[in-house]
Amino acid sequence: MSSPDAALVIVSAEQVRIHLSELQEEIDRKPFLDFLNTIIESAPPLLASLRAAVFDNPTEAMFAAHKLRGTVGAVGAAVISDRLLAMEQALQRGDTAAAAEHLAPLEGLVDSLVLMLGTYH
Repeated sequence: MSSPDAALVIVSAEQVRIHLSELQEEIDRKPFLDFLNTIIESAPPLLASLRAAVFDNPTEAMFAAHKLRGTVGAVGAAVISDRLLAMEQALQRGDTAAAAEHLAPLEGLVDSLVLMLGTYH
């Protein structure tokens, strides 16, 4: 796991906790856990697709970044979503080097998010 800035992890975790506590009040436990499992199962492969495609297939990388942004956004992970948006924008400009600079922090943030979501079981 890459080490993202500790402050980003803390901010992201707090955003997610707030969002999930609100969501838990709105839906039953089983659908809530199913929702979290979907995020836990889909985020790592999306990140892997993004990593694999960033230099070789920027269009595929842009699609993976967009899909991952929606996935993490569903749990209120705005810090991660913002970084993915910046990556998407860099890819749209054709700046794969700038896009790739986001990979290491994203890997750490997504890993942290997946671990955190796993604690809700």
